[in-house]
Amino acid sequence: MERVSIVKLLTCLILCMAFTACFIIPTSYAITDKNKPDQPAYAVSGIESFDEAEINQQTDGKIDSEPYTIIHDEILSIDIGTGFGEIGYLKEEEHLALRGPGSFHLTEDGRIIILDSQNHRILIFKDGACAGAISLPNNAYASKMAVIGDLCYVLSYYDSKIYEIPLKYGSEGRVTAADYKSYELPNGLQPYSIQMFLNSSGRLLFVDLDDVAYYLGSDGAFKVGQTFMEKQNVEVEIPEDTKELAWDELDFKTNIRIKNTEWTVKLNQSVDECSAIGVDAKNNLFIEYYDFVDDVYTFMFERTLRIIDPKSNTISYALIEDKGIYTYPDREFFVTESGDVYYMACYNDKVSIQKIIFADSYTSHKNELREAALENDVKTSDLTSTSTRGNTFVDLCSITPR
Repeated sequence: MERVSIVKLLTCLILCMAFTACFIIPTSYAITDKNKPDQPAYAVSGIESFDEAEINQQTDGKIDSEPYTIIHDEILSIDIGTGFGEIGYLKEEEHLALRGPGSFHLTEDGRIIILDSQNHRILIFKDGACAGAISLPNNAYASKMAVIGDLCYVLSYYDSKIYEIPLKYGSEGRVTAADYKSYELPNGLQPYSIQMFLNSSGRLLFVDLDDVAYYLGSDGAFKVGQTFMEKQNVEVEIPEDTKELAWDELDFKTNIRIKNTEWTVKLNQSVDECSAIGVDAKNNLFIEYYDFVDDVYTFMFERTLRIIDPKSNTISYALIEDKGIYTYPDREFFVTESGDVYYMACYNDKVSIQKIIFADSYTSHKNELREAALENDVKTSDLTSTSTRGNTFVDLCSITPR
């Protein structure tokens, strides 16, 4: 029987708390251009790939590594605030709530689109600078975004609607209230029950917590389509004549099927989890892998990105560091058709867009994480002495390995 996904449960909890937190900042913005306030912002086109050379021109090679652990190529750094070109942060102590930007997208012509959730707007960056901002309709609070051509779709938590926002500029005119379209969620679904929200072959697709896929039809109605993605842990088979077998000798696997392709991902241990973040044009699967620290009470894991080829071989790795992270967006990673991966890291004092550097191996820090977890176990032992210690949960942003 399939295990209940830890990631899915955490996602549901995070979205519920994000919904509660979304009523705090009522700021609203109109479309603006930083040099010509009376002119509309730049438009955006393209959905999957982009001009990599143009993006790389934004990088000067000088990365401020403190107080962060930036181990990838930073292509854009954005200040925190409510001004033009700044990203809003929710300065509250609700560590599981969405406290920063919700999502981001890179276009084929080199623009970076960021859903500035706390400031209720979409920001468009070009050549390392903010080119414009588009306010969300009805002061909507959204954490999920999908870009399809020159249209942007966001999921609003205020009114359980999906808004379609044209990304146009210049001679195309300003975006007005008449340009927005809205779609009601079908079957009484609530925003916090939606786990995936993306562009699928030029159509808007979202998937609920029951793994039911909905596609937006040309008539403006959502239709239930074929299952977009399935994930199932492979049952471990032990030969009957085996008298004794060490736990770490067992072969744990997870099958991930996206549309008509299936990959088998080998797990280091039974408690580990992985989730798909994208597929490139060569049918390589990109996953986020959670390598849990075992034999401790504190909830802690090491994160890596991994590339799985069509034959289910793991061919590349990239370590994701959490040092200096203030909050986590709903969408952290963006995979292009050419196989490049971009990461939105929300640090304490800036938002950083980075191009992931993959290698054929990586240096694990699980031993350091284990030491930090054991130290925290000792600190919390008195507080949990009258309860079930196995339920101890610690904010991952607040613990940094020594």
